[in-house]
Amino acid sequence: MNLISSTKSDFVGQLFGQEALQTVVHPQEKTTIMQAQVSSKPLRKPSVMRKGRTPKLTMKFGAEDDEEAGVSDSNENAEKAKATKGGKKRGDKDQAQQGAAAQFLSSIDNVTKSLSAPNTNSYFVMCLKPNDRRIANQFDSKCVRTQLQTFGIAEISQRLRNADFSIFLPFGEFVALAESEQILVGSEKEKVEMVVDARRWP
Repeated sequence: MNLISSTKSDFVGQLFGQEALQTVVHPQEKTTIMQAQVSSKPLRKPSVMRKGRTPKLTMKFGAEDDEEAGVSDSNENAEKAKATKGGKKRGDKDQAQQGAAAQFLSSIDNVTKSLSAPNTNSYFVMCLKPNDRRIANQFDSKCVRTQLQTFGIAEISQRLRNADFSIFLPFGEFVALAESEQILVGSEKEKVEMVVDARRWP
């Protein structure tokens, strides 16, 4: 602060010489600044005028009609300005909400809707690391065996072999391949259920 106060530049002197910057000088050496801070006092005082009230004006005799027209015009302009300001604030608020978190939530919502759609067949892929050191073209059997045991892939494959099918077809392709004799009405999933019930397939 001492260096800034001794500057020869008028701009820097005016910038740091304002009343908003409060300084504490040494009690014995007035040119030595010990502490400086920006004042937290508001730059403008709040208005004491109540909302919805217009300031009283002195009227001349015979000017009532002109003033009424002027008041109506000013009210219309104020309403237009308020509507424009409100729309701008809403637009700024919507734009401010489109951050990284909002995009992430939107992506999660899209994934959830895709997985829960009635015509979705989910494919689950297990990714195994060939080694712990991330070296290409090197296979560590112990590392892979540990991952197989941790994920329980042997149990999953046994359960799928007993209770599920190894080939998954979209509902539309299955209905086209089944060639049902009866006319099916409903969604693709409902049509598949009708075909399975009619053929008495497990």
